[in-house]
Amino acid sequence: MTEKPEALFSDQQMLEEIVQKFSKAMQLRSEMSNRIARRVTLIIRIGVVTLALSALALLLLIYVLSDKAASVVGSMEIMNSHFTEMSRNLQQMEANVQLMSGYTEGVPTIMNEIRAMEGSMQHLNSDMSKINDHVTLMHGDINGISRQMTTMDQNFDEIGRSVYGVSQDVKQISKPMKTFNSFFPFP
Repeated sequence: MTEKPEALFSDQQMLEEIVQKFSKAMQLRSEMSNRIARRVTLIIRIGVVTLALSALALLLLIYVLSDKAASVVGSMEIMNSHFTEMSRNLQQMEANVQLMSGYTEGVPTIMNEIRAMEGSMQHLNSDMSKINDHVTLMHGDINGISRQMTTMDQNFDEIGRSVYGVSQDVKQISKPMKTFNSFFPFP
């Protein structure tokens, strides 16, 4: 009989020990959950602050881009008008060069007539032959200049069209920024 109460006592002690260990395990689990919750909360706070700073930086970037887009478009339009004026000036220069070229075409005929004159004009004929050579060279140079001016005129026309196209593209691109600025007016 004495053994039975001891068995009960040892079972009771064992039960108390199990309950204490279970309580201790639950307490450790609770502390660990609290630590995890604090870490997760800190990470979420850092993430929200980072997201807010990123949003602020994006808003600032959008403001700067929309503010500068109008000046870029204006500059492109000014450049386009200057290129148009340059193209007109080059066309006028080309017309003048062609006119000059027309004036030099008659010089070889005159030189041929002078060569026909003999006699006392022999000395003069020799000098005129040299002048003819120089005029022929000038005629070639002027024709070369005329071709180069035509090429330059075509290049400036293409540049003018390209600048106008870029200007239109910038205007098209800046339309969403103008709409966005109407929602978020900045000073």
